[in-house]
Amino acid sequence: MTDRAHHLTHRAASPAPRHATPAMTDAPPPPASSPPDGPDRVTFALITPTGGLLTRTADGRAVPDEWGIPYQETLWAAVAAAVDPHRRLVNGLALDAGMRAKIADVSDAVAATMPELYPPNPPAWAMLTALGAPPGRWHGAVAITGTEDDDGITAALTEHQLALIAEAHRQALRPHR
Repeated sequence: MTDRAHHLTHRAASPAPRHATPAMTDAPPPPASSPPDGPDRVTFALITPTGGLLTRTADGRAVPDEWGIPYQETLWAAVAAAVDPHRRLVNGLALDAGMRAKIADVSDAVAATMPELYPPNPPAWAMLTALGAPPGRWHGAVAITGTEDDDGITAALTEHQLALIAEAHRQALRPHR
């Protein structure tokens, strides 16, 4: 053991004098008690396989995750529970106007073996394509969330975004001739 290592070990084992500086560690300092980032409430849209269009609201406040990055845990838990209540595995797609679609992370083949858990969602197929997503076949409920800022914080859907979603929904349910 070097003299320096012995000195550090000895200091840690004995009471620190009043004028001593705190010992340095590799662990980050505890987070300051600052208010959480993000909006208090975040509204998102939900497209059901039967053609329903619902709005849901969840707590949008963000708290630092294990890496210190703001994370909207309550919002993402609500989205995952709505989109994939069985496994809570969700993926995302970029849409027009800064929106994002949140879909169950399940393949067509797996969904075909479990249609009671992951029924086809034709209204979402049409709506997401109209809102700028590549054509695809989505299963189960699909969520649409608002714009994400540079810090990864998702905002509530705006009135403009809700109007775009409502129009895409009307078009998706319109009878085809």
